[in-house]
Amino acid sequence: MLKICDDLFVLLNKQEIKYCHWKSNSHLDKALSGKTDLDLLVERDNASEFKDGLRKLDFKEILSPADKRFPGLYDYLGFDQESGRLAHLHVHYNLVLGQKYIKNHHLPIEKYFLANTRLKYNVYIPSAEIELALLVIRAHMKVDSLSLIKHFIRNLQGKIYTPFPSDIENEFAELIAESEQAVLDKVIKDIGLPIDPGLFSAFIDKFTDNKLSVFNVISYRTAIITALKGYRRETGLKTVLNYYKHALKENRLLRCVLSSKKKTMPAGGISISLVGADGSGKSSHVKDLTKWLSWKLSVKNHYYGIPKSNSLMLYSYLIRFVRKLHLSSLALWFQNVLWLYLSWSRYKLSKTIHSEKVGGSVVISDRFPLESFYSMSEPMDGPRIKYNGAGVNKYMADLERENYNRIAKPDRIYVLKVALEELRNRKNDLDYETHKKKAEAVNSIVKTDTVEIIDANLPYDEIQLILKAKIWASL
Repeated sequence: MLKICDDLFVLLNKQEIKYCHWKSNSHLDKALSGKTDLDLLVERDNASEFKDGLRKLDFKEILSPADKRFPGLYDYLGFDQESGRLAHLHVHYNLVLGQKYIKNHHLPIEKYFLANTRLKYNVYIPSAEIELALLVIRAHMKVDSLSLIKHFIRNLQGKIYTPFPSDIENEFAELIAESEQAVLDKVIKDIGLPIDPGLFSAFIDKFTDNKLSVFNVISYRTAIITALKGYRRETGLKTVLNYYKHALKENRLLRCVLSSKKKTMPAGGISISLVGADGSGKSSHVKDLTKWLSWKLSVKNHYYGIPKSNSLMLYSYLIRFVRKLHLSSLALWFQNVLWLYLSWSRYKLSKTIHSEKVGGSVVISDRFPLESFYSMSEPMDGPRIKYNGAGVNKYMADLERENYNRIAKPDRIYVLKVALEELRNRKNDLDYETHKKKAEAVNSIVKTDTVEIIDANLPYDEIQLILKAKIWASL
């Protein structure tokens, strides 16, 4: 269990806040270790105390895309300081469930759930019979047409197959083994939903005996949806259109074209840059930090260095060719055009980053043209056109400088400082003098309100944990 999760449930239990982890408890251990989501049903009357507890533990609220928000459902992320892992909470004040994509039913049985709980790993969960009854409802409502067709074909082939995912099948098997039929019958009666109690026992018998046919599933599904019509949140054509809209978005072919939306920060995102000399590990850190946060959040990744494109490579060959012809003035002009283009592209990139940040994304960039680099004879990132005389050259130099001045600074810049000897141990394919100048430029940067210094001589995993903690504190 992550310490952040242990701390959370110790706090909730101590303050006697009514809650339960209401589904998928067969793999609760995975959720507590930060591998899957935690689905908590919380008593609405305890909402204020619950939120206070989350704030004490530095959980942060995050927003799902607009079309994936449901009434009474909120998302929070927590950061485990020891492991660097994230814990994701789905916090439910209403039991909203239903068909795939749309969750169109609200079952007002929250108080019954919360009144009949037991402890597992120091987390309150529903009794096995309550969880089983709701799983029968949930699983049948989420079955889609494609799964039913597969079920039908497998039945014709004489193979044992159900339209439920394997993890749901495992949950059924575990909960059936834990449940008592008499208790289950009482639960179904007490929750008061207008579903024939015989449906549950019939399903359990068929499932246990491996005799669940596609016609059984269609019959149970139809009966459940018909019985729960009165609990729908929306009715009519709008519901049907909403379902197919989501189904199309989830289509594999369309997902290649459409960018999938992830959760965002409610008050806007944040822009972060990592700066370091060659061998500091900044590119690897950017990659791993992006992977870490993008588990749940919308994360955008950018590079402030010279783009590695075919067109720029060909242009560089052109400059070298002109130099070989001893046309130094023309080669210099071509080179200055390249530097001017790069200054403009970096300015455009900063505008893109700002837009993504305003949209709630976390934006991480590899490198940034810090002003402290400008004084270098050949800045790593910054103005490169020399003020040689007047005319076109001066105009280009002024325009390049203006582009750099317009680049918005990130909210946080993490400077990875590494001793030159260590840099050479990690990466020695760079010219020594060039490497030395870059290391000196980076290692001379001082801390400011937005610039933080990271001792990157440490082992990689330790640096990652430091960066994660600092980024988390900034969100």
